[in-house]
Amino acid sequence: MRTPLLAAAVLLLLGCNQAPQDANPVLFNVGGQKFTEREFTEMVRAIEPAKAEDILKNPKPEAQAARAGFLGSLAQDRAILAYAKKTGIDQGTIYRMLMVQAQAQAAMKAMISQRVGEPSETQLQEAYGTIKAKNTQGGNAAGFPSLEEVMANPAIKSQLVNAWKQERSQAAVQELMKEVKAQVPVTFAEGYQPVE
Repeated sequence: MRTPLLAAAVLLLLGCNQAPQDANPVLFNVGGQKFTEREFTEMVRAIEPAKAEDILKNPKPEAQAARAGFLGSLAQDRAILAYAKKTGIDQGTIYRMLMVQAQAQAAMKAMISQRVGEPSETQLQEAYGTIKAKNTQGGNAAGFPSLEEVMANPAIKSQLVNAWKQERSQAAVQELMKEVKAQVPVTFAEGYQPVE
């Protein structure tokens, strides 16, 4: 009687000690720092909101290779930062100066990206009309794709989206710099004022 009871207790203990499946698997580990699938998903959704689901779930080999390449690049960046910290270079003046510049550039890109967003179909149609007008001046419209052809071809549509974003980004930079100057006053000591 004791043997079946003992066996049941052992099985119960073994079952209780099994770790649940990790709902947030680690995609890579750099120097003990883990980068999880949740972090990757959040990053992709923030960087490419319109394409996020395709980037994250597309089973095609080229999409898988692109994901792997992106993860490899992230891992390498983190390894370089970890090595800089390990060697103490992150305490140097040049490193700190470059980090301030990189952080300012990253902040600027993030704020511009947030302001620009993704174009609507109407905005893409307007951008197409502007580009077509510039490229067909003088009545030479032969060979220029129609709006329907552009919208049906993902590669060409992506170029149109990028052109729209680039134009909007230029305006966003000017607006943002005006806001920065108005919201964050900067003063200089006598003789150190930059030439405007």
